[in-house]
Amino acid sequence: MLAAAGLGWMFDGFENFGAVLALPAALRDFFPNASPTETAAYSGIVMSLNVLGFGLGGIVAGIAADYIGRKRVILACIAAYSLLSGLSALSPDWVWFGISRLLVGMALGMEWATGSTLLAEAWPPHARAKGMTLMQCCNGIGFMMASLIWIALLPLGPNDWRWMLAAGLLPALVALWIRTGVAESERWRAANARRHAAQMATASAEEAEPRARFTLHTLFADPSLRRRAILAWLMSLATIVGFWSISAWLSPYVADVAVAQGLDRATWAGLTGLAMASGSIAGDLAFGAAAHRFGRRPTFMAVFLLTMVLLPLPFVVPHSPALMVATVFVTAAFSLGQFVWLPIWLPELFPTALRATAFAFVANVPRIVSSLGPLIAGALVATFGGFAGAALAIAPIYLVGLVAAWRLPETRGADLPR
Repeated sequence: MLAAAGLGWMFDGFENFGAVLALPAALRDFFPNASPTETAAYSGIVMSLNVLGFGLGGIVAGIAADYIGRKRVILACIAAYSLLSGLSALSPDWVWFGISRLLVGMALGMEWATGSTLLAEAWPPHARAKGMTLMQCCNGIGFMMASLIWIALLPLGPNDWRWMLAAGLLPALVALWIRTGVAESERWRAANARRHAAQMATASAEEAEPRARFTLHTLFADPSLRRRAILAWLMSLATIVGFWSISAWLSPYVADVAVAQGLDRATWAGLTGLAMASGSIAGDLAFGAAAHRFGRRPTFMAVFLLTMVLLPLPFVVPHSPALMVATVFVTAAFSLGQFVWLPIWLPELFPTALRATAFAFVANVPRIVSSLGPLIAGALVATFGGFAGAALAIAPIYLVGLVAAWRLPETRGADLPR
């Protein structure tokens, strides 16, 4: 289970960050005479489409996983984002490229909620936080793989970005293994049997029994579950908007500083990506261990607070690329590492029949909102005269996550709700 969920999430990270690294080169290929302002505008549109697709795909997949099973959805999403990534490498223009990234984003979004739910249902309560932490670390490993492969592809010249996206075909091999080597969640099988029994029992009744209703309706019909879903959604909104509005721009920002000092853009973008990946893994491990030792609520309240303080750090230090890369590691440990709360805490808040639906709603609806983040960030940069001011303007959103975490129940050591 860990291997299946971890590999799926690793290649998700690889594909996602590989596209971020390849995007500037792709746009220079499509618009060789574009000004930096025009390139930034096109970049913001493509990134927004990718994030929007992630959110839409995740919602559909999470609901589907509660009806047809976790394994089937994981298999479909890995195969889909592998093939679609390969097709995006053939893009003849930026319109094709943008549409393909929307579709790739939809396929990528299908994996996280489903893989996290599958793994959470397989691990015992005393070790669940450790298992979910290891799975989340795989996303950082995917970031690292993308950075290393990008650096290795640089000698290929103008078509390096196409080869980077074509490498996204590799996860299709993982899908073949999952088809034969991974079992379906036993918790889901039991919950699905109860749902079918409820549907049969109420087939001729006027009012459906709760287990027979549409999962999203059931989630919001129950006051306790509705409250948990809204609070967790606010936490997710803070985490996702905070990252996509500012932290996702770190690689191109450091690369611009490097170019101004006569250094190679692509190399420093790749090095910044390595710093983000290693920072993400360090944060995942640290916060996962803290959540296991001290509890979910105090750990992630502290993480939200520290992320708010540290978010502007790379933009306020002296413009030395090496120093900036070091601060990127620190910032990424918090802005990316805090994502580990979702696979650790979220599955423990909802019953099996609704777990993937709840995860999909909480983790992916904020992505639809945050699809405007790259566009809003560009406006804030113009308003405040730089990324430092924009980061200071966005950082208070982490207070929303802190307050929401304070209001959620502590679940350390508890079994998953049935």
